[in-house]
Amino acid sequence: MSYINAQRRTFPASAALNAYRLVTLVAGAVSECDAEDAPLGVVEYPVAAGDPVSIRLLNCSGTIELEASGAVAAGDLVVLAAGGTVVKDPGAGARTVIGRSLAAVTAGGVIEVVPWGYGRDLS
Repeated sequence: MSYINAQRRTFPASAALNAYRLVTLVAGAVSECDAEDAPLGVVEYPVAAGDPVSIRLLNCSGTIELEASGAVAAGDLVVLAAGGTVVKDPGAGARTVIGRSLAAVTAGGVIEVVPWGYGRDLS
């Protein structure tokens, strides 16, 4: 079986995609995640529907930049939220932990995150 060692993969965009958003793979194309989806990676540049988009995979080394839809402090765990964004981990309920924030940000800002692989589902 073959092995591909790459930090990015290219897929068609199922809809217009914003930068710094988490995406999931559905029927061979990527779309922005909702809170209950399984994230594959993050979009680094905005693209139009149908265009090829390079996705930074979550299982790669290094950090990723993500848009926060709520206030996050440096050191907070962040979880997947609507529209492929992240929010501070509420600490309870079903959620997918994406990683740990390395900076503080307000809603709509972009933060650097140390990812935890494909995300860890907690309930």
